[in-house]
Amino acid sequence: MAANQQDSIIIDVKVDMHRQKDTISVFNQALFTARSLLRKFSIFSDADLATRLLDPTQTILPVVDLFIPEGFSPNNDLINDKFVITHSVDVKIELEVFNRWGNSVYKSPDYQNDWDGKGTGNFLGKELPSGTYYCIYSVINTSTNEILNKGVKYITLRR
Repeated sequence: MAANQQDSIIIDVKVDMHRQKDTISVFNQALFTARSLLRKFSIFSDADLATRLLDPTQTILPVVDLFIPEGFSPNNDLINDKFVITHSVDVKIELEVFNRWGNSVYKSPDYQNDWDGKGTGNFLGKELPSGTYYCIYSVINTSTNEILNKGVKYITLRR
């Protein structure tokens, strides 16, 4: 290519995931193919160039079965505006949030990471004030309806 010219490149990435008890192993490979006026050639990432055997890169990630954040800030700045609970796809979360006087201010039987700091029930549609709340949660297997985990967690809401 001549100087100051542009072209494009297409990269195919293959990712295989294998779950163990406490981790997920991610194996990835990339194949780069290019054509020149004289020939077509391919380059494999993580390949042994002498044998052309592919040896994928393995990355081990911890499995996050449940992560309930300590707080969120529903102030419309597009950062932490919703209360997001991270969990595996085969469970659902029952969530109920209480204010410091023990009044239920938010409740969901199948939480969808959509709480934006507004109340439900007697507090329906009201923006809840900044402060510390506590929530009671249950993690339920969607196939068996078995309760896998339950607990209480304090959370901070900051506007």
